[in-house]
Amino acid sequence: MLGDDVVLTSDPRMNMAGMSRRVTLAAPFAGGEIVVGDHTGLSGVVVFAVRSVRIGRHVNVGVNVSIYDNDFHALDWKARRANDLSQVAVAPVVIEDDAWIGGNAMILKGVHIGRGAVVGAGSVVTSDIPAGTVWAGNPAKFIKKLPA
Repeated sequence: MLGDDVVLTSDPRMNMAGMSRRVTLAAPFAGGEIVVGDHTGLSGVVVFAVRSVRIGRHVNVGVNVSIYDNDFHALDWKARRANDLSQVAVAPVVIEDDAWIGGNAMILKGVHIGRGAVVGAGSVVTSDIPAGTVWAGNPAKFIKKLPA
């Protein structure tokens, strides 16, 4: 579900930050959902939701960002070989209003990013990020608190 005034940019000429792919929003299984709030922009972003990815209002999602609510494959090799999807870890992702996700970041399953938080470019986010903070790196670590 897309809110009002959502901007999905897939043309590299429209974003000179090095976009290398088209926006892809995929929720291929029954019950999966992707919700993008009003006035949010995504440039060359891939969102894959088995259960739920919710992106708030006025969120900026930079070029080539990946957001996944699942691991795609089971950790156990026998389950992978059998393509046993019941063994794939899944947990919803929430990105609250006014957050900014820098280009080429990866947001992984179960992450909750608080209101107004900033994720640095190229970061891999594996745990929750509190509102009003900056995180960066692989894995993403706390950098600083933003002024209120």
